[in-house]
Amino acid sequence: MKTIPVEHLNEQLAKALEQQDEHEAIGLTKDAGTVGWLLRVPEAMRDTEAQGVFCGESPGGGVVFIVHARHVMRERPGADLRSPVFGAGRGSMTIVSDDEEHLEDFREYME
Repeated sequence: MKTIPVEHLNEQLAKALEQQDEHEAIGLTKDAGTVGWLLRVPEAMRDTEAQGVFCGESPGGGVVFIVHARHVMRERPGADLRSPVFGAGRGSMTIVSDDEEHLEDFREYME
């Protein structure tokens, strides 16, 4: 997927992106025809990369675009990536009683 940082866009395009509605496309034209569209990425897809874009035309003349994307796992600042340490859960479980009285309910399953 090719990407262009917003800072490298010209002023007119950057301004149009700022004013763009969530469901609005910005058309890129050359001569009398449209050569491309810029679409706003929904919030839920901000951490994805497009693998491909597929276009289909319905019998009624409508056009449907399908974006095949995958989530990208980025390192989050402050994320704890330590390895598990033996005994780290010590003290997190409390044994209420030390007898076998509570096992009587399961005696028939254990025999």
